[in-house]
Amino acid sequence: MIGVGINLAWHPQDLERAATHLAAHGVRLEPEAMLAQLAGAMQHWLDVWDWGIGFAAIRTAWCERGGPTGETLTVDTGREKISGQFLDLAEDGALIMLDGNGRERRLTYGEVTIRRTGERG
Repeated sequence: MIGVGINLAWHPQDLERAATHLAAHGVRLEPEAMLAQLAGAMQHWLDVWDWGIGFAAIRTAWCERGGPTGETLTVDTGREKISGQFLDLAEDGALIMLDGNGRERRLTYGEVTIRRTGERG
């Protein structure tokens, strides 16, 4: 499963991280048109992925665009919720984080939530 959020016409103002919406940058799209654009982009990255053969390119692109090392996050694996700090994305795709007890954790599944400063995990 892949979760994606794209702000077309509005974005929340109370976030403690940068947020915007496409209309603020002169891009006006109806949801159906955005879905068509997203489908094309997803197909591109699935082609790059090539059933895992191209993962190194995916990892490089993610590392160039993803959040910074040390970013606070929570991962819900379904069995436990682990709060801590982002460290890296491993060569095999595992999320590497430092948990609240100072232990390095290597996670291969779970729902990741980036926490705002002051939120409790």
